[in-house]
Amino acid sequence: MKIIFFLQGFFCALFYKIIYYNKLCGYSYKVLYKGSISINKGKLKLSDSFRARGGCHINITDGQVNIGSDVYFNYNVILTCREEISIGDNAMFGPGVMIFDHDHLVPIERFGRNKYVSSKVSIGKNVWIGAGSIILKGVVIGDNAVIASGSIVTKDVPPDYILIQKTN
Repeated sequence: MKIIFFLQGFFCALFYKIIYYNKLCGYSYKVLYKGSISINKGKLKLSDSFRARGGCHINITDGQVNIGSDVYFNYNVILTCREEISIGDNAMFGPGVMIFDHDHLVPIERFGRNKYVSSKVSIGKNVWIGAGSIILKGVVIGDNAVIASGSIVTKDVPPDYILIQKTN
Protein backbone atom coordinates (compact mmCIF):
# COMPACT_ATOMS: atom_id res chain seq x y z
CA MET A 1 0.00 0.00 0.00
CA LYS A 2 2.86 2.41 0.76
CA ILE A 3 4.22 1.95 -2.75
CA ILE A 4 0.88 3.08 -4.23
CA PHE A 5 0.92 6.30 -2.18
CA PHE A 6 4.56 6.84 -3.13
CA LEU A 7 3.84 6.44 -6.85
CA GLN A 8 0.72 8.59 -6.71
CA GLY A 9 2.61 11.37 -4.93
CA PHE A 10 5.62 11.01 -7.23
CA PHE A 11 3.61 11.32 -10.45
CA CYS A 12 1.51 14.16 -9.06
CA ALA A 13 4.72 15.99 -8.09
CA LEU A 14 6.25 15.33 -11.49
CA PHE A 15 3.14 16.64 -13.27
CA TYR A 16 3.07 19.92 -11.33
CA LYS A 17 6.86 20.34 -11.63
CA ILE A 18 6.54 20.11 -15.41
CA ILE A 19 3.59 22.53 -15.59
CA TYR A 20 4.95 25.07 -13.05
CA TYR A 21 8.69 24.40 -13.29
CA ASN A 22 9.83 27.79 -11.97
CA LYS A 23 6.83 28.63 -9.77
CA LEU A 24 6.60 25.55 -7.55
CA CYS A 25 9.15 25.02 -4.80
CA GLY A 26 9.65 21.98 -2.59
CA TYR A 27 7.05 19.70 -4.15
CA SER A 28 8.24 16.24 -3.07
CA TYR A 29 6.91 12.69 -3.23
CA LYS A 30 5.55 13.12 0.32
CA VAL A 31 2.90 15.46 -1.05
CA LEU A 32 -0.52 13.97 -1.77
CA TYR A 33 -2.70 16.57 -3.48
CA LYS A 34 -6.05 15.90 -5.12
CA GLY A 35 -7.25 19.20 -6.51
CA SER A 36 -6.33 22.00 -8.87
CA ILE A 37 -3.47 24.49 -8.74
CA SER A 38 -3.48 27.68 -10.79
CA ILE A 39 -0.39 29.91 -10.64
CA ASN A 40 -0.22 33.16 -12.60
CA LYS A 41 2.89 35.25 -11.81
CA GLY A 42 3.20 33.73 -8.34
CA LYS A 43 4.84 30.95 -6.33
CA LEU A 44 3.76 27.98 -4.27
CA LYS A 45 6.22 26.72 -1.64
CA LEU A 46 5.46 23.36 -0.05
CA SER A 47 7.28 21.62 2.78
CA ASP A 48 7.19 17.89 3.55
CA SER A 49 4.07 15.81 4.05
CA PHE A 50 1.36 18.05 2.67
CA ARG A 51 -1.96 16.22 2.09
CA ALA A 52 -5.15 17.45 0.50
CA ARG A 53 -8.37 15.61 -0.31
CA GLY A 54 -10.40 16.05 -3.47
CA GLY A 55 -11.92 19.31 -4.61
CA CYS A 56 -9.19 21.56 -3.19
CA HIS A 57 -8.19 24.62 -5.22
CA ILE A 58 -5.11 26.82 -4.86
CA ASN A 59 -5.28 29.96 -7.03
CA ILE A 60 -2.27 32.29 -7.03
CA THR A 61 -2.06 35.52 -9.02
CA ASP A 62 0.95 37.78 -8.36
CA GLY A 63 1.34 36.30 -4.87
CA GLN A 64 2.97 33.52 -2.90
CA VAL A 65 1.55 30.66 -0.85
CA ASN A 66 3.82 29.02 1.75
CA ILE A 67 2.63 25.74 3.26
CA GLY A 68 4.54 24.17 6.18
CA SER A 69 5.20 20.53 7.01
CA ASP A 70 2.46 18.04 7.89
CA VAL A 71 -0.37 20.30 6.75
CA TYR A 72 -3.72 18.68 5.95
CA PHE A 73 -6.59 20.02 3.80
CA ASN A 74 -9.89 18.17 3.95
CA TYR A 75 -12.28 18.24 0.98
CA ASN A 76 -12.96 21.48 -0.96
CA VAL A 77 -10.47 23.82 0.74
CA ILE A 78 -9.91 26.96 -1.35
CA LEU A 79 -6.95 29.35 -1.18
CA THR A 80 -7.07 32.47 -3.36
CA CYS A 81 -3.89 34.55 -3.18
CA ARG A 82 -2.86 37.90 -4.64
CA GLU A 83 -0.20 38.84 -2.07
CA GLU A 84 0.79 36.15 0.47
CA ILE A 85 -0.76 33.32 2.44
CA SER A 86 1.48 31.48 4.92
CA ILE A 87 0.47 28.32 6.76
CA GLY A 88 2.58 26.93 9.62
CA ASP A 89 3.50 23.32 10.34
CA ASN A 90 0.87 20.80 11.53
CA ALA A 91 -2.12 22.95 10.54
CA MET A 92 -5.40 21.15 9.79
CA PHE A 93 -8.28 22.47 7.70
CA GLY A 94 -11.82 21.06 7.76
CA PRO A 95 -13.92 20.65 4.62
CA GLY A 96 -14.96 23.79 2.79
CA VAL A 97 -12.49 26.21 4.43
CA MET A 98 -11.81 29.31 2.29
CA ILE A 99 -8.86 31.70 2.63
CA PHE A 100 -8.66 35.01 0.75
CA ASP A 101 -5.85 37.56 1.10
CA HIS A 102 -7.73 40.22 -0.87
CA ASP A 103 -11.04 41.97 -1.39
CA HIS A 104 -12.52 43.21 -4.64
CA LEU A 105 -12.57 46.97 -4.96
CA VAL A 106 -16.00 47.89 -6.29
CA PRO A 107 -16.07 51.25 -8.07
CA ILE A 108 -19.42 52.97 -7.79
CA GLU A 109 -19.41 54.31 -11.34
CA ARG A 110 -18.43 51.07 -13.12
CA PHE A 111 -18.59 47.37 -12.34
CA GLY A 112 -16.48 44.63 -13.87
CA ARG A 113 -13.01 46.03 -13.35
CA ASN A 114 -10.63 43.76 -11.50
CA LYS A 115 -9.13 45.92 -8.80
CA TYR A 116 -8.17 44.50 -5.43
CA VAL A 117 -7.04 45.47 -1.96
CA SER A 118 -4.80 42.80 -0.49
CA SER A 119 -3.05 42.06 2.80
CA LYS A 120 -1.04 39.05 3.94
CA VAL A 121 -2.73 36.15 5.78
CA SER A 122 -0.62 34.24 8.29
CA ILE A 123 -1.71 31.02 9.99
CA GLY A 124 0.52 29.70 12.77
CA LYS A 125 1.69 26.23 13.71
CA ASN A 126 -0.65 23.56 15.11
CA VAL A 127 -3.77 25.49 14.10
CA TRP A 128 -7.07 23.73 13.52
CA ILE A 129 -9.63 25.48 11.31
CA GLY A 130 -13.12 23.94 11.39
CA ALA A 131 -15.36 23.12 8.44
CA GLY A 132 -16.82 25.97 6.42
CA SER A 133 -14.71 28.70 8.02
CA ILE A 134 -13.68 31.74 5.99
CA ILE A 135 -10.38 33.55 6.64
CA LEU A 136 -10.21 37.06 5.17
CA LYS A 137 -7.37 39.41 4.24
CA GLY A 138 -4.93 40.75 6.81
CA VAL A 139 -5.65 38.10 9.44
CA VAL A 140 -2.94 36.60 11.66
CA ILE A 141 -3.88 33.40 13.48
CA GLY A 142 -1.47 32.53 16.29
CA ASP A 143 0.07 29.14 17.05
CA ASN A 144 -2.15 26.45 18.63
CA ALA A 145 -5.38 28.36 17.88
CA VAL A 146 -8.67 26.64 17.04
CA ILE A 147 -11.25 28.22 14.73
CA ALA A 148 -14.73 26.70 15.20
CA SER A 149 -16.72 25.51 12.20
CA GLY A 150 -18.54 28.18 10.25
CA SER A 151 -16.50 31.10 11.60
CA ILE A 152 -15.78 34.18 9.51
CA VAL A 153 -12.39 35.48 10.65
CA THR A 154 -11.82 39.18 9.96
CA LYS A 155 -9.49 40.04 12.88
CA ASP A 156 -6.34 38.54 14.36
CA VAL A 157 -6.65 35.48 16.60
CA PRO A 158 -4.09 35.25 19.44
CA PRO A 159 -2.03 32.10 20.11
CA ASP A 160 -3.67 29.33 22.20
CA TYR A 161 -7.14 30.78 21.61
CA ILE A 162 -10.42 29.09 20.64
CA LEU A 163 -12.59 31.25 18.39
CA ILE A 164 -16.30 30.38 18.43
CA GLN A 165 -18.78 32.62 16.65
CA LYS A 166 -22.30 32.08 17.94
CA THR A 167 -25.26 32.75 15.71
CA ASN A 168 -28.76 33.21 17.06
